Amino acid sequence: MESQEKSYRNHRPNVVIIHCDQLRSDCLGCYGNPDVQTKNLDKLAEESTKYTNHYTVYPICTPSRYSFWSSLYVHQHGAWDNQATLPPGYATFPGILRENGYRTAAVGKMHMNPTYQDIGFSRMELAEQNGIGRFEDDYHRFLMEKGKIDRFDLHHQSGIFQDKPTTHLRDMCQCGEPGLEKELYSTEWITDRAISEIESWDSENPSF
Repeated sequence: MESQEKSYRNHRPNVVIIHCDQLRSDCLGCYGNPDVQTKNLDKLAEESTKYTNHYTVYPICTPSRYSFWSSLYVHQHGAWDNQATLPPGYATFPGILRENGYRTAAVGKMHMNPTYQDIGFSRMELAEQNGIGRFEDDYHRFLMEKGKIDRFDLHHQSGIFQDKPTTHLRDMCQCGEPGLEKELYSTEWITDRAISEIESWDSENPSF
């Protein structure tokens, strides 16, 4: 019986979800963009099933993510805006995986309220924008330890310090300089931390 249980554990696949914020499909090479270089995602798409139609359940970030985790429509879970929280008592698929022996982790932007809300991830390394998350997340602590701040993000994402836009292209489309070295960008930090998380997986237990 013990060997059968071990065999079952070893045959449960590891799962990686790459969940992007506001990435249109036509910004990827695998969907026909001739200019944007997305070679790794193109290779993944080549080896996978690629869909040509997808409909989000809600056009706002956080409610849409709560629906993704809980498999519920927004009118069912009731988290209507980016300051909302997923009410307790709803099952989430990260939580179900964790209950069934998976090691679960999230790296990057979640934009939950509270910032480190438990929706089934045993570990979270977060890089938030706007709201209270920026005052307590891992990425901004990382910047503070180095005596740095993402000035552009602060001025254009935070209501406390927000500058009034002067030009549509530069300010509204966020084309300004962040004032950080490349290795300190949030995208670099998220990528490095995600790779470290995946490299820490072991062969004994499945990971998500």
